[in-house]
Amino acid sequence: ITMQEEESARVVVMMFRPLIGIDHELKLVPGLAKSWSVSSDGLVYEFHLDPEATWEDGKPVTSEDVRFTLDRIHDPKANAANWSWGFEDLAGIETPDAATVRVRFQKPYSERILAFVLPIVSASAYARAKPGDVDRRPVGSGPYRLASWDSNRSIRLTRRPDAPANKYNFDEVVFRIIPDDSTRFQAGGRGDLDEFKINRDQRKASEGMPDFLARVRVLKVQQPIEAVLIWN
Repeated sequence: ITMQEEESARVVVMMFRPLIGIDHELKLVPGLAKSWSVSSDGLVYEFHLDPEATWEDGKPVTSEDVRFTLDRIHDPKANAANWSWGFEDLAGIETPDAATVRVRFQKPYSERILAFVLPIVSASAYARAKPGDVDRRPVGSGPYRLASWDSNRSIRLTRRPDAPANKYNFDEVVFRIIPDDSTRFQAGGRGDLDEFKINRDQRKASEGMPDFLARVRVLKVQQPIEAVLIWN
C-alpha cells in the first residue's frame, strides 16, 4: 500500500486482488467485493466480499482485512500517498459480519468509488510478521505468489496451486528490473524480454529497424492517466 510507481503496481496486482477492479474497458468490476452499494447521500459505501476469496496461507479474506487496510491507508505514518486521497474525510468503518464492510465519510465526493480500486492486505499476516518481513514475504490474495526477490535485479512470481490454469496461463512470471530506457530497449530488441515498454522516440526509431520488428510486436495500450496543466 506504499508503492509509488506504475511498475510496482504491475507486480502488486498479480499478488493482491483489489477490493474493486477495473477491466480492459476501464469499467468497474467485482474484485474481493462481489457487490457494493452507495447511500443516496453519497456518504456510506457498503461492500459484500467474495466468500471464496482466500489468502495464500489458506485463511479467508474477511471484513477485518479491509478495515485494517483502510485504517493503514488513513494513517499519515503509513505514507500511502497513492491511496490516501480518497480517505482524507473518513468518518468510520463498520464490519457487521465477516463478509460485510460499511465505510462512512464526512462529505460526498463524485469520484469516491475509484478510491476503492486498491489492493487489500492481510491483517493477520501483519500481526504475526517480524519487522520487515511483511514487505519481503507478503501474503497475497491474488493468483500469483512471491517466489523470489533479488533486489534491484528481478522479482519472480509463481501461480498459486488453487488459481485456475485456464485463466492464469503462466506457471511463473519474472520481472527484470532495468531502470535505464536504452538498456531495456536493447534487451527487448534482442528477444531477452517477452514484454517491455518503449517511449515515443524509441517507437519512431524502431520503425527503421527490421530486425527489431521481426522479434517485437509494438502495441498501443490505454492507461487511466490524468494530465494537469497549472498556469501561474
